[in-house]
This record gives sequence, C-alpha cells and structure tokens, in this order.
Amino acid sequence: MSRSWTRVAVCAGLIFHAALKTVAATEIPIPATQAKIDLLGETPDYLSLGFGGFDMIREAARAGKLGPSVAGQVEYRSGAKYSVFGPLLGILANANGGVVGYAGIYVDGAVSSWMLTPFAAAGGYRRGDGKRLGGVFVFHLGGTVAYRFENQTRLGLTLAHTSNSRVYSENPGEESLLLSYAIPFGASN
Repeated sequence: MSRSWTRVAVCAGLIFHAALKTVAATEIPIPATQAKIDLLGETPDYLSLGFGGFDMIREAARAGKLGPSVAGQVEYRSGAKYSVFGPLLGILANANGGVVGYAGIYVDGAVSSWMLTPFAAAGGYRRGDGKRLGGVFVFHLGGTVAYRFENQTRLGLTLAHTSNSRVYSENPGEESLLLSYAIPFGASN
C-alpha cells in the first residue's frame, strides 16, 4: 500500500471512530471573545444550490491554458447525523464540461445566526474540455460560511479545493468559489 493510501485509510478510520461516539451538540469557545461555536447535532435535510467560478486561482491560465470557468453546484446534506458528522452528496459542473461527483461528510457549526460548514468528500472527475486534474479519483474539501435566516434557509459563500492529493503523479488541483443558497426540507429529528 502506498503512503498516500495509508494516510487516507488512517484519516478515514479516525473520522469513522469519532463519528461512532454519541455526542450532543457541543460548544467550542472562541478565544478573546464572548462567542461560542455550537456544533449542531441533527438538523433538517438541506438542498444547497451554488453558482460561481471553477479554477479560480488560474494556475492553468498562467501556463497559457484554460482559465476560470462558470460553475454550478447541487448538494444534498442529510440532517441525520452520527454525533456531529452528517453525510453529503453533491455534483459540481463547469462550463467547460468538467463534472465532479462526490460523497462525504460535513459538520455544522453555529455562531449566532452565522453557520460554518466544513466538509470533506471523495469522488470522481470527468474532465470534458476543462482542466486536467491528473485522473478520475479526486478529493473535494472546503467549507461554507452562511447566514441562517429565521426560516432556516442559508445564504453564503463556499470555497472548495478539488485535487487527487497526489494519488496520481500529476496533481494540479482547482479552487471553486460559489455563492450558495441552502433550502431546508423535512423536519429536524
């Protein structure tokens, strides 16, 4: 087993172990403030729609190749969680025909009406006429900062990095920046 796969297996095992522990919502104090981050347990399911840019850092454009392109995202986040970890499924597509399909986990953190939602996922990438990411298997990591309205909808910004994490010899990666709108459905359990 290569070092990359060993690291992935160890990280996945630690996340799985932590997810099995039953924990209610948890508070994490923010130093030098009176604010606390509340890690949320079960919530409503959410359908998140995003619109923005793919390959925003433009590594390829500096090399005389493709630059940023318009991107759209649809993501489902289940409100049923193991401890504070919830499953997600998503698809991110760009105007050059590139598509990333992924599945992973997320955590919801709340500071008053502001939501912090980091996520980690693995999936597959179809290049189309878009940027080469070294191969089909990719990791999709990032987070969303959103304002949660009284009706539980969320409006925010999502920043994500997609790459193969050196599983393949070529690993250029890309960054997406999206305006996101998340709509709750179903009841919180």
